[in-house]
Amino acid sequence: MQTTFSVLVQGAFFVPVGETRQFILISENRHAAAMSRSNCAIEFLG
Repeated sequence: MQTTFSVLVQGAFFVPVGETRQFILISENRHAAAMSRSNCAIEFLG
């Protein structure tokens, strides 16, 4: 939970509370893809 939350904070993602659970799964997939593709993506978001 803490790791996922950290990813959301570092990624500067803001979503309605009602969509938090669904968004967490999406953000994890995007974060993993961004890491595998380029660190620049994370630096830009972070």
